[in-house]
Amino acid sequence: MKIDLATTADAVRLRLAGRLDAAWSDATAAVLEQAVRSGRSRIELDLAEVSFMSSVGIGVIVAAVGRFRAVGGTLAVVDASDAVRSMLKIARLESLLSVAPAARSAADAGTIALAGGTGEDAFDGSLRRLDGRTLRLEERTRGRMAVSPDLVAFGQLALAEDEPAAAGRFGEGLVVGGTIAVMPAEATRPDCLASGGREGVEAMVHQAILVRGAPCLQGFFEAPAGRGARLSDLGRALAEQAGGPVAFVAAGECAGAFGAWARSSPDSWSSPIGSMDAAAVRRALRYSGEPIEEGETAVVAGVARVDAGGAAPGRGATAPGGVSLHAHVAVAAYRPLPRTATELSVVGAILAEQPLRIVIHALRLERDGEVVETRLRRGSVWVFRLDEGASA
Repeated sequence: MKIDLATTADAVRLRLAGRLDAAWSDATAAVLEQAVRSGRSRIELDLAEVSFMSSVGIGVIVAAVGRFRAVGGTLAVVDASDAVRSMLKIARLESLLSVAPAARSAADAGTIALAGGTGEDAFDGSLRRLDGRTLRLEERTRGRMAVSPDLVAFGQLALAEDEPAAAGRFGEGLVVGGTIAVMPAEATRPDCLASGGREGVEAMVHQAILVRGAPCLQGFFEAPAGRGARLSDLGRALAEQAGGPVAFVAAGECAGAFGAWARSSPDSWSSPIGSMDAAAVRRALRYSGEPIEEGETAVVAGVARVDAGGAAPGRGATAPGGVSLHAHVAVAAYRPLPRTATELSVVGAILAEQPLRIVIHALRLERDGEVVETRLRRGSVWVFRLDEGASA
């Protein structure tokens, strides 16, 4: 069996030649998984040179179809040998046969090029303009927060309706697409709560950054040949394209999440993290040590600005070159996110429906000449332009 893979802006085309049977089922399934993870909205199978396809081979294709359709993608057989056509007919899968060309991007015209990083860290993509207006960024300390689909928030949060219920339950958290995900400090795993589009779901804030409104830019990025896009490079590129400070959401395949989370509930700390000495910070936080959860789905909520004169709000840091970034990262079990997924509700559904792995405060560390930080191989992004007076 020979398998060739080629990608375009919107589709992945797989050309198979030989026998698609049990001996080649694992290899074919692995390549199909690679195609699903590519973020393209369509997978095209050229099976014109497949001389034999067994029931096991049919099963591999059916599994890929179900996995891809579940996230709004399309898998089509664009050419097939007589042997394959016969098997598809027996399996009642003739509907997979298609001669329709891949759909063009919804934003072929008027897109903005997105690029960043260098060498193995380089990435590129495109953004389309939306109707979102300039928004106000809110830094909140303590209080109640309504979780709704138009809210992006991150910081120290608790799944509780009032302060007494939240006592001792705060941890790193973020809100995207109507879902809040929190890593309670003394819990063994993160938890979440979805609003389902209702305005009545509430949570408690110890310290957080909030933005409400619609994005001004939305698009897709990919780091095809390297180690993944560094979070600081992505934040810089988005702020440059927006022409000022931004809040942003990025969701896609994780190439390693790096950061810290609270050992104990922040409402029990004797002073804010910014006032602690190094020893106290180490006692208050757990660190990932190395990037973790590679291959899963990462959801990032953050703020960024390109300005060496100031840091991002909260525990933000300034990276070399003047990009200030403050972000939180939630990691969930992997789910494909095709480019056709343009609504933030899709990201909220990932947090609500996929098993959550961890929620951390993103960190950047230079160690032995290497920059260690959260990286994404590919994903979708939503950008919210902030008032120039914002400190991020």
